[in-house]
Amino acid sequence: MPKKPVHNLDISAQAHLPTHPKFPTIAFNRSEYARLGGKDFYSVDVLPRSLGSEAVRLLFNDQRSVLEQTKATSVIVPYRLPEFCDETW
Repeated sequence: MPKKPVHNLDISAQAHLPTHPKFPTIAFNRSEYARLGGKDFYSVDVLPRSLGSEAVRLLFNDQRSVLEQTKATSVIVPYRLPEFCDETW
């Protein structure tokens, strides 16, 4: 029987969201998951403006053909890891 993860993932049961016991949980753009997790939770801000500009660049750029040739399924976009502070969600 696998051990329960050491990090605090109890919020997954409260939010009715699945987690994998071997991987930490990460939320994007201040989701409900992050609000429930509080300060012990990883959050990633994918910077929506950067995400949109990257999508437009791929749409109208020659790099699109490179993606089609390589059958890539993802693109790396700029992001930041915001620090948690005592603020109202």
